[in-house]
Amino acid sequence: MDIAVPESYFKTAIPKLTLITLVENSIFYGLTKKEVNHIIVSGKNTEIDSVLLEVSDTGPGIAPEKLALLTEDTGTPNPYKGLNKLGLRNVQERLIMTFGYPYGLHFHNEPDEGLTVTIRLPIGDLREK
Repeated sequence: MDIAVPESYFKTAIPKLTLITLVENSIFYGLTKKEVNHIIVSGKNTEIDSVLLEVSDTGPGIAPEKLALLTEDTGTPNPYKGLNKLGLRNVQERLIMTFGYPYGLHFHNEPDEGLTVTIRLPIGDLREK
């Protein structure tokens, strides 16, 4: 695992359990491949008003239909919320409830090549909000 986050991002507010959930998913699902799974947590400075953090792995990726189920917003309460494989959805909901739209998770999936999850956060500190 490699971590490459610029020091200027260290004071960026991020809800608890966000990174641990994404890294844990990369470990658990990425290890289903027989080869080595390389996990990278990185910060990107590409937007003026946002901080972008990425968690990527070299695992098998996720089937597009499963990814769609995890990320769709049905607008109705989910009776299974918090159970089995809903960590990504919970993280997404927590980010949007904390910061609003357009912040949250974005996915770049390459089946058999890995998954990259980008976390878009506002610049600043939660205490300022």
